[in-house]
Amino acid sequence: MALKGAHSDPDQGIKGAKPRLREPKVPRRKETPETARLGEIYLKRRNMMMKLKIMREALALGIARDQLVEKRLVIHQLSCMLVPMKQKLLAIPPRIGQRFGRNGQKVDVREIVTFAECVVREALQEIIDLPKAAEADWHAREEQEK
Repeated sequence: MALKGAHSDPDQGIKGAKPRLREPKVPRRKETPETARLGEIYLKRRNMMMKLKIMREALALGIARDQLVEKRLVIHQLSCMLVPMKQKLLAIPPRIGQRFGRNGQKVDVREIVTFAECVVREALQEIIDLPKAAEADWHAREEQEK
């Protein structure tokens, strides 16, 4: 098959054949405020339709892969996992105060830093345990434990 280009007319090498004539291009109309407004409306609708099409395809893919998850369930699951960590992090300053607030005695800074690191590691252990809490049957196990 011949490539399209300057010499790709089917009757290029035939004697007496008329060359193929192209349709003259229609000159572009000047833009008026009305056409600009209509163009904006068209672009907004086209972009909205393209966005909808992409979202619809993503939804179909998620359903096909059984990967669709309810947003409500995800938020509930995350809140159940992160509340204990939040409580431990918020309890750090009072714990340091209880441990080292001894009637104005001088305390070594290294001792305070070591204790704070220990408490933070304890709180961050909750993040390490997130994959265990994120299993699909976590809610059923939680009810069985109660």
